[in-house]
Formats: sequence, C-alpha cells, structure tokens
Amino acid sequence: MKVAFHVRVCVCVCVVLCTRRYSAPFREEVQGWIIKLSTVSEIIEQWLMVQNMWMYMEAVFSGGDIVKQLPQEAKRFQNIDKNYMKIVTSALETLNVVNT
Repeated sequence: MKVAFHVRVCVCVCVVLCTRRYSAPFREEVQGWIIKLSTVSEIIEQWLMVQNMWMYMEAVFSGGDIVKQLPQEAKRFQNIDKNYMKIVTSALETLNVVNT
C-alpha cells in the first residue's frame, strides 16, 4: 500500500513539474515519466485486487469440507494457485518494473 501511495505522489509531482515554465526543456521526458508511473500505479492496484481475491479463495479452498464437496474446483484452484505463485515469484525477481 505504501508503494502505491508513493507512486501516485510521484505522478502528481510530475504533473506539477509539467505545468512549470522552467520545465519546458524537459517536458517530453516528464510526460514520459507520467505515463510510466501511471501505468505502474494501475498495475499495483490490480495486483492488490487480485491478491485480495486470491487470499479469499485460498481460505475457501484450504478447508477440507469444501475440497470434499467440490473436488474438481479444488483441483482447478490448486493449478491456478501454482501458476499464481510462479507469477508472484517472477514479479519479485523483477527489480525495475518501469523498464519491463
């Protein structure tokens, strides 16, 4: 959550910089950073949404009673869980998200 907040603050700072007359020589570069940081902010928000849904689903399918009642869905969730963990691990290894 702190990261998402700081990224949004950086976007706001870049927008303010863009409006200053002294930033004219750097305006294109600043606008590029606004786009990059806005994209990163949107992706972080989506990650948080997916993470919240995943935590809910994990709690549902970690109980033995649900697994017995819905075996196919539980198996499907296990496969999705494995893929999700691979994606999370890959994201963790990516140190510079702006350049990817």
